[in-house]
Amino acid sequence: MVYLSKKPITISEQGELEITTALGNLTEHKPISFLNGQQISTQFVQGSKNKYEIGGNKGYETSIKFSFPNLDDSQLTSDLVIDPQLVWATFYGGNGYDGPISCLVRLNFKNLETLSKH
Repeated sequence: MVYLSKKPITISEQGELEITTALGNLTEHKPISFLNGQQISTQFVQGSKNKYEIGGNKGYETSIKFSFPNLDDSQLTSDLVIDPQLVWATFYGGNGYDGPISCLVRLNFKNLETLSKH
């Protein structure tokens, strides 16, 4: 996932994403994942974090990945379901597409990256 924000996105000691905005703080709980009907350990991992400036607005572009530290490639015999607990929501609108754009799975299957547009 790629976040564009005014302040850096952080991962707490509890494994939650902490997002600071001008209107308040948002928290995304540590994700829960399932493989073959069994819950597996899943963590947020920070990928890249870069400063940017667009039209005089400065901020951060932060990449967040999912990591599966106890998952072995041989265990991938069915769909992997990532089910993060939603703590906040907002209404999306306009004429644009709201939803995932792509999904990238690294060859070692230990990290999953998504890119979405809102």
